[in-house]
Amino acid sequence: MPPKKRRIAKKAEESSPKAPPEKKSKISKETPEVDFSELFASLALRILTTADGEASIASPSSICLTLAAAAAGARGSTKKEILDSIFGGAEESEINTFLRRTLRELTDITVANAIFVDESFETKQEYKRDLKKYFNAVVQSADFARNGDKEAEKINAYIRKKTKGLIQGLIPPDAISGGTRFVLANAVYLTAKFHDIFDEKDTKLRVFYNEDKTKKKVPTMTGLLTDSQGAKPTHTKQRTYSTANFEYIDFCIGKYHEFQFFIILPKKNSTCAQLKASLLDKNGISFSKIQEEAEPERGVHLELPKFKMEATFDLVPFLRGCGMQEAFSPAADFSGVSVESTHIDFAGHKAMFDVNEKGVTAAAATCCIAVAVSGYDRFQMIVNRPFLYGICYDGLPLFMGQYY
Repeated sequence: MPPKKRRIAKKAEESSPKAPPEKKSKISKETPEVDFSELFASLALRILTTADGEASIASPSSICLTLAAAAAGARGSTKKEILDSIFGGAEESEINTFLRRTLRELTDITVANAIFVDESFETKQEYKRDLKKYFNAVVQSADFARNGDKEAEKINAYIRKKTKGLIQGLIPPDAISGGTRFVLANAVYLTAKFHDIFDEKDTKLRVFYNEDKTKKKVPTMTGLLTDSQGAKPTHTKQRTYSTANFEYIDFCIGKYHEFQFFIILPKKNSTCAQLKASLLDKNGISFSKIQEEAEPERGVHLELPKFKMEATFDLVPFLRGCGMQEAFSPAADFSGVSVESTHIDFAGHKAMFDVNEKGVTAAAATCCIAVAVSGYDRFQMIVNRPFLYGICYDGLPLFMGQYY
């Protein structure tokens, strides 16, 4: 079965906290839909575009959770810029309802949200309630004025613990100052096993073709995805989608097959940059459309590089370029957080992705620091040139990267 599209109607009502989480919300035909799968994918593709030609990885889920928490405390044009530039103009209630429901469903992945508040900073109770209600965020006290270095390490230690040691040093010591009032932090950790797809003895050095026409040899895993292994059905449930410009494959991973590992491989006459541009083109084939139209495939021969990578992003210039300007200026309105005026002066993101014969391990973290204003033919995919990849949950991209 293809993953269900992650959409929510404009007027969808939030389900009762006591009710079990629904896998798909009802959609009103009278109102337009918000396609969160496409929003997350678009955000990831735009970030990866800032690193064209380089291997990179990002977690749109981590970034969106942090920015949604910031938006919850923003007011006026500051809030509007965040919602318009990152969430496609969706209503805040829709975003928070969707994220709350998704957090409930993601039981096999670690997602942690926190706000670290300076002891001199009076935070509104309503904001703390919203952070707990929609993001399950914890509130921790800090002394940024007298112990900036120690508080930076405390936040980094929180992230390190939640990501099993994979994300370290996201916040540099000099990012915390006497003017720091609060820090929003998110951490995501996921590990998911492959289902007997790859064998270490089949991993060999194979040629990988760079886009500049040079070649290199990389450790490459070889596996066969089939719809049956004798009397034993496979658990990979692979799907494929092909166009004149790229090929797509996804297959189920994880203990309960709840995640999908996907690869989007440009055709030989195309590049990763062109692929990203086409996926972002409103007149092109979107990531969401691929998710809807990918078809089950009986057998797939897959050759995939074995790799481990991490990437760090300064999100401030990227977010400014997206149209989120006011949040970083003294004109910012975060009066939903406190009566004291603040603005964001640091926004950082770090992610890592490790693929081997056993499966995938991925982790990411995002922080925003706010300061006081003073200032049946078998489908074959030979992944031997740059490509996009990632992990989805029910069609929602949690991680997306590019391999060069």
